[in-house]
Amino acid sequence: MGIEQPAKYYDDIFATSVAYNDPNPPVGNLWETIAHTAMSTLGSTIYDFGCGPGHVCQVMYRDGFEGTYNGIDFSTVAIEKAQQRNATAPSASFFVNDITAMDVGSFIETNPKDTTVISTEFLEHVHKDVEFLQAIPEGVNLVFTVPIFDDPGHVRWFVSQEQISDRYGEYIDNLNIQFLPHDRTFIFTGTRSNR
Repeated sequence: MGIEQPAKYYDDIFATSVAYNDPNPPVGNLWETIAHTAMSTLGSTIYDFGCGPGHVCQVMYRDGFEGTYNGIDFSTVAIEKAQQRNATAPSASFFVNDITAMDVGSFIETNPKDTTVISTEFLEHVHKDVEFLQAIPEGVNLVFTVPIFDDPGHVRWFVSQEQISDRYGEYIDNLNIQFLPHDRTFIFTGTRSNR
């Protein structure tokens, strides 16, 4: 099992990784699955916590998203790449911020039923994953992913749908969990409950 890593750890990954620096994400990859799942929620305002270098945003606007996208990450390298990658996106904004230290609930300022929160491969990296989820306003649509493998930056990982349900289920109404074997990832959706 890994440890919670500082921003520099991710700055180095985002600066050197071939996958994160691909200007055009391949069709059928995890970012496309996340983007299309988020678009299916009909939320016209997206908050992507742990947005990395902006691939999900790129896919969403490429594939017809017409709403507002807000990407948040504590890696300055990731945010710089996201801004470059999405320079022509009509309504995309990117913010450098430590998600575990920010007031998530105040940052999300829109009508909850018209809002979707994406969190891609973030929850496994931080100790305050439940606190992050609890800070999301009631009624907001959720699209999250978590991996099934260990990594130096993972403080936890998940090997079953039951583990995800046990950890997050009480905070999510209509929880739907699917395993994506090609990506070695679980994707789960629902609506932030009133608990």
